[in-house]
Amino acid sequence: MSETPAENVKPSYRSDVTVDLVKHTAGDSDVLWAARVSTAGEQSLDELSKDPERSKGLINYLMRDRHGSPFEHNSMTFFISAPIFVFREFMRHRVGWSYNEESGRYRRLDPVFYVPD
Repeated sequence: MSETPAENVKPSYRSDVTVDLVKHTAGDSDVLWAARVSTAGEQSLDELSKDPERSKGLINYLMRDRHGSPFEHNSMTFFISAPIFVFREFMRHRVGWSYNEESGRYRRLDPVFYVPD
């Protein structure tokens, strides 16, 4: 990697946090299946297409009453751009998810400074 003189580096200043969904690999049916498997076993797959309104109601119930484990059957990837103090809180409160960071060891990182509005 070639060195860039410091005078050619232009810092950027920002006051926002961005969160972009990169990909997802599951849908409502996975949540419904996971929620119903405890009461219907393998037959819960048959329930998925029977009554869409009932399924919508179940998802709303799970969310409202904080039954979160069926939602863990989804997988999502986000690209998040935020100040370092936000990321430290992500890492501190990490439960059930992983993260990667850009590394100055493998690429040149441009200086970005967070300036509150």
